[in-house]
Amino acid sequence: MAEFQQGRRCKNEVPTPNILRVTAPGAEYVCFEGVTLRNGQTLKDQSTVAQVQSIWIPDCQAPVKAVIVLKQCSIGRLVPRYGMREIKRTEHQFTRSVKEVVTVLNVQHNCHKGQCEVTMSQTKMIERKICDVMVSGITHAKTSSFILNSAAHYSGELHRRIANTKLTAVTPEQWNTTIAHGLDVWHDVPRQKKKEKQAANQTNHLDTESEVEQ
Repeated sequence: MAEFQQGRRCKNEVPTPNILRVTAPGAEYVCFEGVTLRNGQTLKDQSTVAQVQSIWIPDCQAPVKAVIVLKQCSIGRLVPRYGMREIKRTEHQFTRSVKEVVTVLNVQHNCHKGQCEVTMSQTKMIERKICDVMVSGITHAKTSSFILNSAAHYSGELHRRIANTKLTAVTPEQWNTTIAHGLDVWHDVPRQKKKEKQAANQTNHLDTESEVEQ
């Protein structure tokens, strides 16, 4: 099986990083938006923990099949607000082959540290079309701080090993109690929006019938 599958080429022209000329002198590279790893995960530029800056595939015969330009990240403190480990991006840049990538880690922007604001900054999609209606969204501040998601389902063991967090095993009894409580909360939540929608449909139906009778 191939080490990876090529994705789409970069839409915009990206200058070849100087570090690639040192890695493979004389080789011609093409920038790609992403590649799919053996485990089915997609590696894209601007992902983390060693933040991917760009992905390059040689346009000719070269000893390296694909090169990733990354920025090294360091492991930070355990953030009390999230109960998860901080990942900090540094400015140290280096390259690696795609086959050296073990997995894609799930990190979230540290919005608490960046004091990110919720603003009406995103457009809404209706019937798969982008409309002029604006909806609230988070505007991320420029910060090099991220939070490693210790609750990630894929590569969960690796996430928790890097996070170095002590997690208490959940017993079957605790699962049953939690599920029962969650269902009780779910059933207790009023379904006003659904009732309003049904009432609107009934009104439209009556109006249609009135027009037919006339």
